[in-house]
Amino acid sequence: MCSAGKLFAVEQWFLRCRYHEPERFDCRHWPIGIAIEKGFHSLAEVLLRNGVPADARALQRACEYRNRDIVELMFQYGATVDSVEFDYIVSIGDGEIIRRFIDLGADLITRYPIASGLIRQTRLFLGIYKSNIEKHPELQFQAAMALRHFCDEGSLRGVSLMMWLGANPRTKVPRNADDEDEEYWDTAMQAAAWKGQLDIIRRLKPDSALDDVNQLLKQSLYCHSMELVRYWVSLGADRNHMDAEGDTMHRQITTSLGWSLESRSWWSLGGDSVTAKQFAKEWFSEDGVKWPLKKSDVRSLRKVLSRLSFMEAYDFVKLLLAKQAMSVDELGVVLDCPKLKEHLKERHAALAGLIPKLQKWVKSAERKRQLEQQRVVASRRHDRQTAPPRRSYSETFVTWNDPRYVRRLSDE
Repeated sequence: MCSAGKLFAVEQWFLRCRYHEPERFDCRHWPIGIAIEKGFHSLAEVLLRNGVPADARALQRACEYRNRDIVELMFQYGATVDSVEFDYIVSIGDGEIIRRFIDLGADLITRYPIASGLIRQTRLFLGIYKSNIEKHPELQFQAAMALRHFCDEGSLRGVSLMMWLGANPRTKVPRNADDEDEEYWDTAMQAAAWKGQLDIIRRLKPDSALDDVNQLLKQSLYCHSMELVRYWVSLGADRNHMDAEGDTMHRQITTSLGWSLESRSWWSLGGDSVTAKQFAKEWFSEDGVKWPLKKSDVRSLRKVLSRLSFMEAYDFVKLLLAKQAMSVDELGVVLDCPKLKEHLKERHAALAGLIPKLQKWVKSAERKRQLEQQRVVASRRHDRQTAPPRRSYSETFVTWNDPRYVRRLSDE
């Protein structure tokens, strides 16, 4: 009867029978679902008036079909805003329904529904946010979440709108409602540094008095942008900064370069090695770079030099020496290993001229050459001594008229 739209027949049925909720809630077997699907307001009112419950399933279905009149009818017959999670209502995206839920006291905090709305329907939720921020100051946290999202996505428009709302780029926030472990929360400023878009970073207005510019510079290094590096340095960042664990930005750059040069690494799948090499060259070409080597730094630098071609490695060594990024003795310690000795064998003499510690490479090569020459001479001498005596030419070949071997007819 409901499917056929027989309204008066439905009313007569309720006079004779008692209603029970069906086991299946698809629209073919669920009377209120049929009314919602058809948008049949009078049928929905008859059903609700005669005991069909305005429960969470019915309210959610009415919201999904964006039937505002039936949603209002549900509230009149006992539906509550808490029966459906407000973040789900936000995902449906109907402005009037969302505002009606808020007017009736929907929970604006649990699962960060306003942040979700600012991300999905920014224009609609700008007004909702401005209307409710005085009553709910804690919504600033969700504005910061939306700001972080737009920084992750690289949306300058979204970042500008959130900054206009007053979102704080220095508030640590989760990425989404499911990211509950505070260890993984980040600020919008940190997200922008990871993304590396200079226009967004400038829009956030970093301040060396409020922000750790050294940490932000370190997070920006993976973007391989010297323009971004110079921006952080202009705010007071120190390229030679060493953190509490003793790590330097120089090591991070060489480690990143090593990953990009590793053919079996997922990092190299994006074809990033050319950019990484150029960035490392520009980084160490800047004046004032000082790298006090630790044992772990030596391993990292050796790995990079072994993955570069021998000429690229040689040029990189010359650059480090020319800019005095490290001492000659420290660089000698880095290069003095069997793997690099073999890798750089074509440039032994040139490196020995630059680094005294490597002069032994040339001496050992010369000594090896002399020993090889002595071995060849001794081998030839031995061959001469042990060879059988050589026969004369006349003994070796028989001529056609040799009287010792030719039988003459006159002899017979």
